[in-house]
Amino acid sequence: MQYIPYSAIIITKPTSIMKNFKLNIFILLTIIIPSLSFAQSTFKIEGKTYYLHKLSQEDLSDNDPVDAFWNQNMVADNKYIYIADHTDKYSETSHLKIKVYDAISGHKADNDIIIPEKELYKFDIDLKFDDEHRCFYLVECNDDDHLILFLNTSYSGKNAGVPSGDDFYFYLINKNGTIEKEFAANTTNLSFTIMDFGIPQLTGSPVEGNFEIIIPMVSENGRFSLIKYTYKDFNQSNLSTIVYNKVSPDALVGYSKPSVNIVDDNFIIVDDRNIAPSLYSHTSSSETLFGELSGNNISGLGCNIFDLNGHRILCSGDIFEGNTQINLGLWDSNNTNGDATSINFDSYSHLASLKFGPSTYKSKISPYAYRQFIAISDFGATVKHLHVYVPGEFLATYQINGQSIPTDVGYITEIPQNQPIGYHISNKQIFFNHPIENVHIYNLMGNKIFQSTEPVNSINLTNFINGVYIIATPQQTIKILL
Repeated sequence: MQYIPYSAIIITKPTSIMKNFKLNIFILLTIIIPSLSFAQSTFKIEGKTYYLHKLSQEDLSDNDPVDAFWNQNMVADNKYIYIADHTDKYSETSHLKIKVYDAISGHKADNDIIIPEKELYKFDIDLKFDDEHRCFYLVECNDDDHLILFLNTSYSGKNAGVPSGDDFYFYLINKNGTIEKEFAANTTNLSFTIMDFGIPQLTGSPVEGNFEIIIPMVSENGRFSLIKYTYKDFNQSNLSTIVYNKVSPDALVGYSKPSVNIVDDNFIIVDDRNIAPSLYSHTSSSETLFGELSGNNISGLGCNIFDLNGHRILCSGDIFEGNTQINLGLWDSNNTNGDATSINFDSYSHLASLKFGPSTYKSKISPYAYRQFIAISDFGATVKHLHVYVPGEFLATYQINGQSIPTDVGYITEIPQNQPIGYHISNKQIFFNHPIENVHIYNLMGNKIFQSTEPVNSINLTNFINGVYIIATPQQTIKILL
């Protein structure tokens, strides 16, 4: 990763300076007056110091989803932060709205995405939503141009929910909001009515029609299940159970909207209110609980995983002494050789906490509504933007890097805009549309399994086991599925 010194910032192209004016001015001020630095905290990994720079915090306290069914969620790429907004309700022009923020500065962008419900009606779907319950989620799509739009169940009348045997649907949309493909999922093998969907995650390529999506579901009696749907050539080919109708021994958990984070080829983290982040396998139906991140307050909701210079970092939501905070911890692999029986949280060690002041959790009408969403913008091995979103409270953006001042990522991100990487995979070999140098490949455990400093036109992946891999280059980060 190239860090831009003072002199380089001065000669940055005018378009870059205009695009990131506020951030660049801040960087210059931190050089001239060090006391103005936003670095709130530091942590060390193997003797190297990393800095957490607070770049922005947007006040969203006037946008409070006080009902369980209005939980909003967030995803991010290297340009924008996308928030599924359930509170923007219009009786005359019903629509879904995705609020957009700049991923570099963290401030509001001008290009919100509006999806008229008439576009969904083209697929003959009776949503049964009123203006108070227009609820949807966004799911990362593993490419730079698309998202998955995932609608929650409808709530109107005696037909609320999705009964066993009915189909439900989700949509491939481009980042302009145009619906490009509908995916149908059946419930024939389920024996319960789905009253709530949780927040899914997927592997593979919905754009190419071949992927797996793990969907949390809550039944009419408050139990939750995890179901994996497999799609080939855009059609559902399989349905398998990961966890089925789980309920706590004392039956007091009260699941609301479980979320899924895929850890690697074998494991996922499931999180919800009143439970700690919990490890399950998504390659078997044993329903074994492999471990809980018990150090976190179970009132905190939300987690995410990212790679930092070859190390796996786990971020998790927490409420500590009544205050909202996000915990960052080192969670390097303790699961050698892909053994699906050995992973746990034993290797997790706390690094730092981001503190945001008193939480509104206790004052909300329903605790269902409280969740701490965490998304990552990846600008290379050692520069990340960490976005923290609490509906009804705030959206904050931090930069993680190895310097005492923020890195000018606006300069760095000009490269992929001008030279996008095209690629295709054939017979376990990846081919690029132009030579790429400084290529690194990581598995989902964060282990580096390939690198080349010399330019390459292709990489032989024959010796890689089937699974998800991250290809990191100075221009772009690519996620692939073998």
